[in-house]
Amino acid sequence: MGQIITICNPKGGTAKTSTAINLACAMRAVNKKVLLVDFDPQGSASCALGFMQTDIECNLATAILDNVNIENCIVPYLKGGFDVILSSDELVAVPPTLNDDPNAHLCLDNLLKPLKDNYDIIIVDTPASLNLLTKAAICASDFIISTVSLDVLSVDSMASLMNFYENLKSSGMSRAVLLGLLRTMYEPLHKMCDVISAELEHSFTDLIFKTLISYNPKVSEASSAACPVLLYDRSSKVSREYLSFCAEVIKRLLKWQKIAEN
Repeated sequence: MGQIITICNPKGGTAKTSTAINLACAMRAVNKKVLLVDFDPQGSASCALGFMQTDIECNLATAILDNVNIENCIVPYLKGGFDVILSSDELVAVPPTLNDDPNAHLCLDNLLKPLKDNYDIIIVDTPASLNLLTKAAICASDFIISTVSLDVLSVDSMASLMNFYENLKSSGMSRAVLLGLLRTMYEPLHKMCDVISAELEHSFTDLIFKTLISYNPKVSEASSAACPVLLYDRSSKVSREYLSFCAEVIKRLLKWQKIAEN
């Protein structure tokens, strides 16, 4: 059965989307069958892969709000060899529409659970908020990864996410394991990046991924070219970093698999 990994941080600009699409690409490169789910109303992951919200009638919003079969919402991303469920700006209607539903937090879990047998990895990209969409993503997940850009505001928002996550765990609403914290937007010439990075290593020793994801304009160039940076320039430093990150993710997933088996 496949594993669902949600990428989250309630602050924008922490490389959530870049991490989601490049992790999907890297997982496919090691022969994993991958589904990328764009659960952000802004549709950044969909756009970064060259899809427009008008490209397909069936998407996450129609699946949740109109009971469209989720399998009809899956489209292939041929460049990367993985599948995608596209976003829609109509996702903003999900929280108010499901406001009175006591099981609203399960809206994504109910959709993705039947797909787990078809994929090795399902990666969910989330909005920059702690609303129902992020809550539903965490409640649908087996694991979560928080991207933390190396600035004070990102660290503060990550702390808010941790409290949010712990409340969901303690209430029994989420089964997700915090797989780790990924430091992003690293700029070696900025001393504050090293200071914040060291503080994170000190505070979250076992959770911090060793890989640092550098700030690199090639990521933006890749988005303009409608592909992950791993396909745009596989030899670039940031591509090597995402491949290293993927290897760490696989290693940690295997560790948790062994724990579950015992």
